[in-house]
Amino acid sequence: MKSSPDASRRAGHAAFTLIELLAALAVASVLILLISFGVGSARKQMQNATCVQRLRALGGALFAFAGDHQGRLLPRSHGLYREEGEENIPEIDRPWVNRLIRENYASPDILYCPAFTPFRNDNAATPLPVKGKYQTYGLRVWTLPGTVGFWPDKTREELKPLSAIENPADFFIVADSIWTHPAYLSQGYGLTPGLDSEQFVHLRHAGRANALFADGHVEAKPASYFAELHKPDRQAAYSGGQQLKFGITDRMDWPAGRK
Repeated sequence: MKSSPDASRRAGHAAFTLIELLAALAVASVLILLISFGVGSARKQMQNATCVQRLRALGGALFAFAGDHQGRLLPRSHGLYREEGEENIPEIDRPWVNRLIRENYASPDILYCPAFTPFRNDNAATPLPVKGKYQTYGLRVWTLPGTVGFWPDKTREELKPLSAIENPADFFIVADSIWTHPAYLSQGYGLTPGLDSEQFVHLRHAGRANALFADGHVEAKPASYFAELHKPDRQAAYSGGQQLKFGITDRMDWPAGRK
């Protein structure tokens, strides 16, 4: 039995409608993917821009402190190795971030990068005035050029003049970081050459880490930059002549968001 012309037209129209629907779904899926990618990319760009702004603000705080202290930069933990009888620095004022906050050079809000939300500071060994806040930037630990030996020399935790840095535009002082020491899980705080098993430069921005340099500019650097700093023809002079490497990681799966 032959189908009528009307029935053929209806079947063709139904088939065409189904193809149209499938095509529309495919286009919609592609558009959703593109929109998601665009939103994700925009979010990452915004996080990176915020990180850069906060590092610049930290630079302003550090340089303002130096201006008030004969041009000398704060160390990671001021006076950590002072002997009994020397000028006493209260434990709460040893960490660099504490000093900046307690003396009104900086706000706690600029201490973390929004691209990585780590553990909070709740279980930190050192009492912090910003307890419960994030801290994901690390201050570089260094010695004066000409110092012999890094670990025997305790001046790495003392104020040091900015003028001792020979090429400020190539010397980072703060960078994106994480610290995996049990007392400071996933916190920033310090970047010490030779402690590459627990203190890391964190490549959290598309395989790069943002860093504040001694001339005041902020720049994203790849792993290769930080991996070369220990060499004699680079910056080994700032670690007592010892070729001590900085830890570097791009891991983003550290425990995050714990309250």
